[in-house]
This record gives sequence, structure tokens and C-alpha cells, in this order.
Amino acid sequence: MQRYTLAILASVILAVVTSVAGMARQGARTTASAGGPASPSTLMGTIRDAGGKPLNGVAVSARASDQTFTTSVYTDDKGEYVFPTLPRGDYKVWAQAVGFSTARADLTLDGAKAAVQAFTLNPLANFELQLTGTEWYDSLPDDTADHRRLKQIVYVSCSDCHSLAVALQNRFDEAGWRAILTAMESSVFQGYRGRTDFRDDELFWQGQIFRHHKDELAKYLAAMRGPRQSPMTLKPLPRPTGDAARVVVTEYDFPIAERPNELAWFNGSDWSQGPSTGMHGVVGLHDVNVDPAGIAWVSESRTTWETDRTLTKLDPRTGEMTAFKLTGANGNIVRVEQMGFDPSGNLWMHDAPSVIRLNPVTETFTQFFQ
Repeated sequence: MQRYTLAILASVILAVVTSVAGMARQGARTTASAGGPASPSTLMGTIRDAGGKPLNGVAVSARASDQTFTTSVYTDDKGEYVFPTLPRGDYKVWAQAVGFSTARADLTLDGAKAAVQAFTLNPLANFELQLTGTEWYDSLPDDTADHRRLKQIVYVSCSDCHSLAVALQNRFDEAGWRAILTAMESSVFQGYRGRTDFRDDELFWQGQIFRHHKDELAKYLAAMRGPRQSPMTLKPLPRPTGDAARVVVTEYDFPIAERPNELAWFNGSDWSQGPSTGMHGVVGLHDVNVDPAGIAWVSESRTTWETDRTLTKLDPRTGEMTAFKLTGANGNIVRVEQMGFDPSGNLWMHDAPSVIRLNPVTETFTQFFQ
């Protein structure tokens, strides 16, 4: 399922929310408490629809009031869910599945007995905001050669920096889509550049595609996602069943670097609010690599005013995060994306002019230039 963002440990599947950026500034640490003293509790229950039928593959999430990470499990074929032991404390718990409204509860795990929380999910007439980019892509018709061609153009040009859900959750007429395409053709990874009169050779490759196909794309998008009835048939992915539902997913919130004690106001955990984007004060993560000690090292897809760090160290057991900021000869923050470990356990990464080696044990960086 696309919801399982990234598995970073073999023993327990951990997911990093790629739409949430953050970390504290260099030298600062952000710690997610383990949730109080020992005496863990178990949380379990059953999820049913409005008619009383058990629902399989429903995501059930729990987050303690003193934590910055969320634990999620899925219901089995009987509609039942069971969490691994959780630290005692006050929790927000919610259950969600595409096509149903989100059910919520506040409860306290006291460490003395198992907590049982049942949910009933009511059908949702309009579930467009819950759809992932993959589901939007599958819903675009491919019944004609022209539809297949334009569908592929939209996919290539509109899903490199964000998912198709960011665009297709909206409805505009042809003039509105043309305005959106005009803005996007002038944009770069950091966002809109403030004007639209760039020469063709000054545009990113996506911008060149937008400019070349603008008129037919505006007409196509207005037909698919305009004010009139659309030929699209929404196609949610099937919910996980069997072994696919026997996972535990942990999602970590990264604080906004410019405000290291503040989280983004929306991190994508509530599907009914639509996809999380840079408009929420966040920026996407890029690579996550796990060292032999089980520590995750995270790079981000860009460095702008939103991020004041090169790399982040995350302890998945506690949620503690440490930000590292490397400054280049020009005074700018070094930005890295792709990373990988060598057989000796060193983490290698690169920016434009150099290759960088990190020793995770000593936390020392060595930069090599051509």
C-alpha cells in the first residue's frame, strides 16, 4: 500500500511521513518521550461499518499526548485490531479508511489492564480528499489514445515534486487550470519564482512540458476536474488483508527548523484533510538510511528557509532527533539527497562539488572535493 511510506527496520516496520519536514537547529535535540514510566498497556478493539459488518484493513492510529510520533495498526479479516504494548498515558486514537468518515476517541492507558475501543465508520459521500496520488492516477480514464497520452503527460509533469493528489483534489474551469499551469511552468523545487516571462531555456524540464502542452492540458484537466460532471471513476486501492495487514507503522513528526519547538499544523495523518504539502510549513524528506545500531539518518529534498540543517539523526526507539548543519565554502548550508552505507558502516552522501563521508559512531563528517 502506498500509505506504508518507508520501512526502516526489519523487526518492526517503521514509516517516516515524507510530507513532514523538520528537525531542530544544529546542536538542539527534539525528543519524543517514551510516554511515562513502565507498566505498558495493550489497546485492542473491533471496527464495523454502520450496518454492523466488520471492516478489514482499517488503519487505527494512537498517539500519546507527550509524544511526537504516531503508532498505527490495521484490522484483520474479522475487523479486529491489536496494538503492541504501549506506554501508559493519555492517547488520541482514530480509525480511518477511504470512503468512510474518521472515527475518534480520547482514552487513558493505565498500565493495569487492556483498553478496548470499538469504532463504527460511517460511509462518506465525497472521499476525494482521502485519495492518494496513485488512486487519482488510476482514476484518470485511458479509454482513448488521447486520454492515455494526456494522462501520461500529467503524470510525468505533475508528480515529480508532489503526488497527483495535490493537484487533482481541486476543481477549476479551463481558465483556472491554465492559470495554474502558467504558475507551475515558472516554478522550481523551491516554489514559484514570482514571474512567468522566463525564456524556454530558463525553465525546468517540467516547465517546458507545461508550456508546450498548456492549452491541451488546461482543456483536459477542466474536463477531468472541472465544474461539470467528470468522466473519471474514482478507484480507491483495496484495503490490506492477510499478512499485508499484520504490520506496525510508526510515523515521526519532524519539527519545523525555523521554529524548532513547533510542529507543522497538519502532517497528513488525517486522510480526510487531503495531502500534506509545503503549504503547511513542511518540506519533503528524501532518503532514510539505517546504520548497524538501528539509528536512522534522514536527508531532505531541498534546503530553503524552511530547513536549517543538512542531515538528521533519528532514534526510532525514543523519537529523539539531532540535526546536523554543514556549511560550505560559500557560506551556504550543504544540501544532500542520495545517501548510502559502505561495508565499513560509513554513510556516504554528496552535494554538487563534493562527496561527504559520515562516521555514525563518532558523528564526524569528512568532505572530499574533486
